[in-house]
Amino acid sequence: MQDTYSKALYTYKTFVETFLNPLKSQLSTYLILPCEFVGILQYICDENEKLASYPIFSWYMKPLPISEPNQINICCKDEDEIWNNTAICDDLIMAQKTLRKDGNIFINNKIHNSDVKLSETPVTDIIYEWLENDLKEIG
Repeated sequence: MQDTYSKALYTYKTFVETFLNPLKSQLSTYLILPCEFVGILQYICDENEKLASYPIFSWYMKPLPISEPNQINICCKDEDEIWNNTAICDDLIMAQKTLRKDGNIFINNKIHNSDVKLSETPVTDIIYEWLENDLKEIG
């Protein structure tokens, strides 16, 4: 998964700079880059500790200084560690305000929930989802 999301970040940035350059200053995902991509896999088990569903993938992007490379951190955690941790949101907002002052109004820092991409083209699927969301946000 780390390799897939690393490639997705690189390819997304390259695609935007090549084909959507006039819009890049309004695309939320682009403005966060470079970032620390934090992914959390959550496995839901039943009362017998048997897998009850497909894994849920929660993730967010925290801006890094412009001179830094993207970082990918994917781990397994309990659902409560994510959704009951207000420090994550505070940390995202502070990083956005200090590291992305110019694009601050276009960035939507949020924790996303999605299924794990298990298709033959996961990088393309991820990029398409990010572009679709970014373009919807700007109308």
